[in-house]
Amino acid sequence: MKKSLFTLVAVLLCAVIMLGILTSCTDNKAPAYDENNTEIEIPENGKNTENTESTGDKTVAEPFDLSDVEIDKINFYVPSGEQTGHIENNGEMLVPEYVLKVNGVPISVEEFRYYYLTLKRSMDGDDDTLWSADAPEENRLTEEDVKSLENQTLNAIKQVYVYQTLATKYGLTITEEEQTEIDTYVQQVIDTMNVEGSELTYEDALVLDNLTDGLFRYTMSLNFIANKIFDYLYFSENAPLAYNDAKMMEAMNDLGYVRTQQLLVKFPDAPTEGTEEEKAAAVEAGKTEAKAKAEEALAKINAGEDFMTVVGEYNDDPGMDYYGEDGYYFTSGTMVEEYEAASFALEEGAVSDIVETSYGYHIIKRMPLELDYIKTNASEYFYNEYMKDFFAKLEATFDNVTVEYAPEYEFVSPLTVK
Repeated sequence: MKKSLFTLVAVLLCAVIMLGILTSCTDNKAPAYDENNTEIEIPENGKNTENTESTGDKTVAEPFDLSDVEIDKINFYVPSGEQTGHIENNGEMLVPEYVLKVNGVPISVEEFRYYYLTLKRSMDGDDDTLWSADAPEENRLTEEDVKSLENQTLNAIKQVYVYQTLATKYGLTITEEEQTEIDTYVQQVIDTMNVEGSELTYEDALVLDNLTDGLFRYTMSLNFIANKIFDYLYFSENAPLAYNDAKMMEAMNDLGYVRTQQLLVKFPDAPTEGTEEEKAAAVEAGKTEAKAKAEEALAKINAGEDFMTVVGEYNDDPGMDYYGEDGYYFTSGTMVEEYEAASFALEEGAVSDIVETSYGYHIIKRMPLELDYIKTNASEYFYNEYMKDFFAKLEATFDNVTVEYAPEYEFVSPLTVK
């Protein structure tokens, strides 16, 4: 298949509209979801947040309250001019005023087909024959798949509705600067694709990806909106859903975080010249020299000299130069085994003996967790927990969203939405 617009600009439906929309907030911290929008286990041991209540083994989240938002003030998608797309019925092309309504908001054929056909492509790879009863059984898509496609499309539409409604509720909008960024980016895409001799123009790519120019720009704006909502709810000043101070400290302890400062005396680099025996002897001599230096530093610390002062005199770890007094905040599985074991074994305020790792000789001081530092870096420590809370609340909100179907909806199927 030809490279599509979404391949070029790296904005997929599942990244822009579905539950992965916030993954760009930070690297490798977003939860994973399967095709049914069911969360796949995240390797964290955090507890339920204060925004949910536990019922047996199941956590039930409170939905977002959207009751105070005026629908006519929300920025929903409205096609400009004649709609793109239709629903076929016995050769007739149906273009209803709307396909369905979400809490009274009409969803056009143009917008509906984008979600529906893009999700359909993820299931059939653009092979319509897989929906036929004549398709090989091992590849055939069933009525259950049709229902799954319908449910996923509806969830995508509901999610966009909730995002836009929350944005209005909290006064979050696309700024002029952000709109300029979107417009500039789209123009760069157009200029890149519409060069003379291009295999696929921007206009061709829009058709290939079930888009119009307006809808493409709208989906890009949703990415800004979704991130603004998440940041506002959990990371802004006085964020309404963030942990309070006590909960932050409790969560850090539940997640098994410790804080350490360290002094590292590195092993010297192995020599590259000489016989193997000479190289081995040089390595041992270097290790002996490094250990003597570490022992000298430890003696000063044990004699009462300030730990960080001695670090400044002896340390070879650039990380301590960067983090300074804050040191390292980490949980299990982050540091090398020897360093981690020694750190967890220390009482707060205690200093270790010399700890050898593959990097060199370490002297470790365990420090108390500092609330101000944790609050400043909350996005790093609580991102996954906040994401789980956010999407649990989002899913709960779906139950409060009413759907009204147009009469033409009965003709919707994988082979009739065009």
